[in-house]
Amino acid sequence: MMTGYAEKIDQQLEILRAKEEYNNEESKKAVQAIGELYWQKKHKERVTKRAIADYLANQGAAELFVKMMTSLGNQGLFKDNVTWYAAYYTYNTTWNFSDASRLLCRKLGEAGIVRLLLANAGHEPFRENLKSKNVLHLVKSSISILNNMTKCPETRQYYQEGNAVEVLLPYMTCSDAFVKSVSMMTLAKIIDEEQSDLLAEDTGAIDFLVKMLERALGAANRRARGFGIAELCEGLAKLAVSENNKKKIVDKGALPLLVKVFETGSDLQKVEAANTVWTLAFDDDVREKIKAEPELVPSLERLETSTNESLKSAALGALWVIRKTGEERPKTAAKKSKDRQLPHVMISYQWDHQKILISIKKKLQAAGFKVWMDLEQMGGSTLQAMAEAVENSAVVLMAMSHMYKESPNCRTEAEYTFQLRKDIVPLMMESHYKPDGWLGMILGAKLYIDFSGKQAFDSAMAKLIKELGVRGREDTQTDVVVAREAAEVGAGAPVPAAMMSSHPLDREAEFLTWTQEDVAKWLEKNDLGSFKSEFSEYDGKLLRRLQGVRSEAPEFFYTMLTTKMGLKTMPDVLKFTEALDNLTI
Repeated sequence: MMTGYAEKIDQQLEILRAKEEYNNEESKKAVQAIGELYWQKKHKERVTKRAIADYLANQGAAELFVKMMTSLGNQGLFKDNVTWYAAYYTYNTTWNFSDASRLLCRKLGEAGIVRLLLANAGHEPFRENLKSKNVLHLVKSSISILNNMTKCPETRQYYQEGNAVEVLLPYMTCSDAFVKSVSMMTLAKIIDEEQSDLLAEDTGAIDFLVKMLERALGAANRRARGFGIAELCEGLAKLAVSENNKKKIVDKGALPLLVKVFETGSDLQKVEAANTVWTLAFDDDVREKIKAEPELVPSLERLETSTNESLKSAALGALWVIRKTGEERPKTAAKKSKDRQLPHVMISYQWDHQKILISIKKKLQAAGFKVWMDLEQMGGSTLQAMAEAVENSAVVLMAMSHMYKESPNCRTEAEYTFQLRKDIVPLMMESHYKPDGWLGMILGAKLYIDFSGKQAFDSAMAKLIKELGVRGREDTQTDVVVAREAAEVGAGAPVPAAMMSSHPLDREAEFLTWTQEDVAKWLEKNDLGSFKSEFSEYDGKLLRRLQGVRSEAPEFFYTMLTTKMGLKTMPDVLKFTEALDNLTI
C-alpha cells in the first residue's frame, strides 16, 4: 500500500468538517485535493486507488460528501461559480473513488446518496436543459455514480425505494451518447425480471449493447463511449438473466463477438464473456446455437486448462450447462450409491453473503448437524465437488438474494438440486427481495427463514434448526446409513438399537419383527397397496424409525410423504398416518 495519502486526506477532511457551508474557496480546494489523489501517477494502480477509497470510507468521507452535495444543492448549484465548482469537484471525487471501492459505495448508500442522485436525474428542468454544459455534467456524474454503486448488492434496495427504473428510462432516448450508455448499463444491473423485458423491448438496449461491444472490440483502446469490454459483457449477462432476453441477445449477433473476446481479450474480459455464455446456455434453443457457433465451444475447452482460476471456473461452468452434465451425471452417480458419504446439510450461496452463512454453519455444527459449504469460492473449476455435495445432501439451504439469482454458478447449483428433488429450505439474505424468474419457479411458494436482519439472528437460527429436524444430524447419521444398507441386503441384516424406541413395550411390539414382505401386506390391508414400490426397502424396524421422525420433525415427515413417497392426496396421507399410529396401539 502506498504511504503518504492518509495524512493529506485527514487534513482535507478536517477542513471540510469545520465548515458549516461549502460554497466557498476553501471547501472547493479541499475536496479538489482529495480528488487529485485518484489521478496521481504513484496512485494509478487500481489496488492503491481502492485502498485510498476504502480509507475515505472508513474516515467518514461518504457521509461528508453527501452532506456537501445536499447543502450545495439547497443553496442552488448554478447560482455562482464558487458554488458550482465546489459541487463539481465533490461529484467528480465521488464519481472516481466510488468506481474503486465497494466499501465506499456501501457507505454512500447508507448516507442517502441514491435518493439525492435520483432526484438530480429525475429533475425535469435538468432533463430539459442538457444543452447546458454544467447541467449535463451534473446529470452525467449523478448517473455514473449510480452505475458504480450497482457493484455493491447492499445498495439495491435504495434503487427500488427511489423508483430508479422509472427515473432512468427516459434517458434511453437521450441525444448524449454517454448519458444514454451509462443509463442503459445502470438499468441492466438493477432491473428485475419483468422490467428487464421492458428495457429490452422498448429501448433497444440489447441491440445497443451488442453494437457497443462490437465497437469496443474494434477500437484501439478496446473501449466504446467510455465502457470497456468486460463491463459490456457484464451488462449483457445481466440482461441475459431474463429468460425472454437470451434468444434476443443471440439473434442480435452476440455469439461471434464473445468468440472474439475469447481470442483477443484479457483474462478479466474472457471471464465476463464466459459468464455471459454460461448465463445464455440455460435456454435449450440458445444452447444449440452456442454449440453450432464456430470456435465458441472449442474456445471454452481451451480455457478449461487456464492457470487463472476465475477464468477456468467460468469456462467449466459454461461447459457444464452446454454439455447438460447435470442431466447425464445422475445416471452414473446412482451406480456409486455405496460410496456415498453421510447425508449432510448443504449451503448454496452467493459469495457476498459468506460471512453470515459461516456463522449459520458454525451454529448448525454446534447443534449437531453435518454441514457442507464451499468456503473457497470453488465455482466451475470444481463442479464435481458441487455435484457430489448436492447428491450427498439431506437438505439444501438456498441463500436467496438478487445476486444469487443473477449468478450462473448459483443457478447451476440450484437447478441440479431441483433436478435431484432434494429438499430445499430457502434463507432470505436480502431485505425487500422477492424471488422471481428461474429462482422463483424453483422455490415456488416455499416459506423462507429470514436472515436479512429483519429478525434477530438467534431467533432465525432457532426456526432453521426446528425446520431441519433430523435431516443432516450427525447423531443419527450412522444409524440411518446402516439401516439403509440393511434394507439393501435383506431383512436379516442387523439394525442398530439406536434406531429403535427405548420403551420396552415398543421393543417387544410384533411389527418390529416384520420383513419387507410383511410391510407390503400391511400397506395392502390399509388400502395403500399402490405405494408398495415406494416402501419396498422398509421393514418393521424402519417403520418404527419413521414413527420417530414423525414426532421429532413433523414438517419434514409430511414433506417426505408427499415429495418422495408419492402420497399426493390428502386422503392417502391421512390413511397412512392413521395406519402408522395404529402400529403402537
